[in-house]
Amino acid sequence: MEAKTLLPVVYFGFILLVFSEFRAGCQPLFFTTLAGNAGYGSSDGGAGKYAQFHGPTSVAVGQDGAIYVADSFNDTIRKISKTGVVNTIAGLAATSGGVDGPVSNATFNLPMGVAADASGNVFVADFGNSTIRMISPVGRVITIAGLSGVPGSTDGTNDSARFNGPASLAVDKAGNLYVADYWNNLIRSIVRVDTNWVVTTLAGSIGNYGSDDGTNSNGHFYWPHGIAADNGSNLFVADTFNSMVRKISPIGTNWVVTTLAGSARSVGRNDGTNGSARFFFPRGVAVDSLGNVFVADSDNSVIRKVSAVGTDWVVSTVAGNYSNGDHDGTNSNAQFNEPSGVGLDSAGNVLVADSDNNAIRLIAPCGTNWVVSTVAGLAPSGVGPDGTNIDARFSRPAGVAVDRLGNTYVADTFNCTIRRIDAAGVVTTLAGRSGAYAYADGTNGDARFNYPWGIALDDAGALYVADTDDSTIRKVAPVGTNWVVTTLAGLPYSVGGNDGSNGYARFSAPLALAVNASGEVFVADLGNDTIRKMTPSGTNWMVSTVAGLAGSSGSADGTNGNARFSSPSGITIGGAGELYVADTVNAIIRRITPDGTNWIVSTIAGLPGNTGNLDGTNSDARFYIPDGIVLGSSGELNVCDSGNNTIRKITLFGTNWVVSTVGGLPGISGNIDGAGTAARFNNPFGLAINAAGQLCIADMLNGTIRQGWTAPPLSGTPFSNQFIVEWPMAATGYVLEESAAVSSPANWKPLTNDIAIDRNSFVLTNKMDVEAAFYRLHRN
Repeated sequence: MEAKTLLPVVYFGFILLVFSEFRAGCQPLFFTTLAGNAGYGSSDGGAGKYAQFHGPTSVAVGQDGAIYVADSFNDTIRKISKTGVVNTIAGLAATSGGVDGPVSNATFNLPMGVAADASGNVFVADFGNSTIRMISPVGRVITIAGLSGVPGSTDGTNDSARFNGPASLAVDKAGNLYVADYWNNLIRSIVRVDTNWVVTTLAGSIGNYGSDDGTNSNGHFYWPHGIAADNGSNLFVADTFNSMVRKISPIGTNWVVTTLAGSARSVGRNDGTNGSARFFFPRGVAVDSLGNVFVADSDNSVIRKVSAVGTDWVVSTVAGNYSNGDHDGTNSNAQFNEPSGVGLDSAGNVLVADSDNNAIRLIAPCGTNWVVSTVAGLAPSGVGPDGTNIDARFSRPAGVAVDRLGNTYVADTFNCTIRRIDAAGVVTTLAGRSGAYAYADGTNGDARFNYPWGIALDDAGALYVADTDDSTIRKVAPVGTNWVVTTLAGLPYSVGGNDGSNGYARFSAPLALAVNASGEVFVADLGNDTIRKMTPSGTNWMVSTVAGLAGSSGSADGTNGNARFSSPSGITIGGAGELYVADTVNAIIRRITPDGTNWIVSTIAGLPGNTGNLDGTNSDARFYIPDGIVLGSSGELNVCDSGNNTIRKITLFGTNWVVSTVGGLPGISGNIDGAGTAARFNNPFGLAINAAGQLCIADMLNGTIRQGWTAPPLSGTPFSNQFIVEWPMAATGYVLEESAAVSSPANWKPLTNDIAIDRNSFVLTNKMDVEAAFYRLHRN
């Protein structure tokens, strides 16, 4: 059986139909990102901020000027070309392992260090495997030292040597490798002898962390993370837990350790000379041709320079202002977020692996100033501006609601604001002020919220908000072009379980809301372990308890106060007025059926207290921290199974409820768009469904709003003298096809030329002189 999603477009007098094709019964939901940007991922292609990284920790510049990146939490090695295009050159995203072989099959386990030699080899400190790997120019990965998954400290040749969490690498002009062996507190060398690789310990003493200067094993380190080599084979080390920068000099057959700057285990941010300077867990170092040492001062979120002045070493701050952020700019106007690695290119620019921003930054010297720009990647979600689609920022959004016009409303929890995403993807803040948590009724930005989690919409277009940390229920009503916030029930900062009217009622961390056609508001009152109802009566709101007993948790089915819940955090209303509840800590889904003046609670899926990720029927299914829940257009229930990072569907067959997974992979977090188990989520929390039957998901820890489609969305837009066809890059396995007719005898021709990439989309642009046509995405 075949179905089509149709979109009519008027174009120069013709009606063009643009649609995606799917086969019922075998096509999973396809997930895309509507707004916000998680700031991490594994996407290649495109340039600059349209590629994504996940916790990059090290950068190195090759002889060809390309930038190599240890993309640690993606378990991959990435390459940024001189034109800014990002590609994965080895490893499989989100697939850890220690497999050698062709780059397309090789796997890594938390690679943290990367270095490139003059012959085009790229070396990797594979931290999680405790090995040193090499990516050859012919596209093969081999392990040159250490044995995968077997930590130790033994010197030796090839796999007889042992490492314990090697964190970074350096290559000298002779092609020798140097390793900061993190957990061993050692500095090691790897020298190639014919076809073998010989590992020797240069400095440090296994099992003895410390800060002593000295020769060979008399010098001590405390979890050294960064290493660099100058033209004289001197080594510079970011001695992380000592918060010092050290130098190791070859003298004869010995290696002498000295401290250049910082004081052992004394953190701070002072610029200064030698031991008067302070660092805060520096993790990366690089040295230029003049002997200046650049330092990623990670926990200070700045880049420092250590320069020789006579016999002294003077520390100055190059860029950053000691506060986390992602701003480009000059000197202290720029911001970083836990930068971990630094490198240098041939022009003297400093490259930075800005780890918690999931970005690669460039610091260019400009006279006496340093100008910071972003080379690739995007900073994560957080306090930020309104904007369109991925240019907007959210901070742990937890609640979503959708109106009939296609607007999506968001409880942007950690920003303490209420936002709207219109049908064109434009994000606007309706009420509250970003990052200003407090309690105040008022209009637009004069209102204040205190970590709002739940949001619901009534038929008149008013919003209802569970202002969780205030333990109140608020209303956000449109008045002209303004949005006016008032408190309906509960008293700010006063927690309790009392029923009553307006401010006499009490809540305890209310988390989710649902509104029925009569304007009654139902509340999942998490802290009270109850389900509450708010009934409008004139200008008042009467609060009553539907089910559960305040302060008494459990999992018992039953009627009214005889039933028990444990931290319910999701609620939706069925077609007959029944309620469905995500009973979170119990890891079950409940139904509450009205029976006269009573409410009868039963469990429809999951087994109380038994977590897991099993699909199945009724109590055979398993959930792990289910949160958001919404009734679908066909009567099915959709659930954000947050602890599993999945989207589940519960369908009624006869008297049974059958649970299936429609998005994400259990236990695997990420932010990848795609179909079914190819998609990735990170603690998805809130759910809504729009008039077209598409899911809308508050993907909380990704800071994004996602959509679930029955097939990849394909759009057609007339613009000036062109017609633009667009579809998501994540639609792997689909081919764009064109036909002059949609019914028999249709002749669908695949289109593979002249397709461009714009952000996260493929784009085909036709000129105005083309004949009318039909387009479809066809699954191979």
